[in-house]
Amino acid sequence: ACDPTHRDMKFLPWGGIAAHLSRNGSEAPPLKGNAFCFLPLPAETGLPVHINGQFELSANRRDIWYGEDMTGDGHIRSLWNRLLLADVIAPLYAQMLLSAGRIL
Repeated sequence: ACDPTHRDMKFLPWGGIAAHLSRNGSEAPPLKGNAFCFLPLPAETGLPVHINGQFELSANRRDIWYGEDMTGDGHIRSLWNRLLLADVIAPLYAQMLLSAGRIL
């Protein structure tokens, strides 16, 4: 996905994590994390944080490209989303956990 031959697909390795750590000095309520691509997506992450990333989405913006059985551009888009999660989102999540441990 990061191959220069795919430059026309305009992949951008951008992401972020949003966590609700406390409210007025007390513990924050439980959160069902959602996925965002600037706007909310109908996908829960299974994490207690929201994730936002420059994901490759379906034409109707309802689905994140994902799957091992794709070919062509679909395969490249799916690979990009997996790389974005592994190389951008996961390190951000780990850093947030470390930072939260120091704050709380």
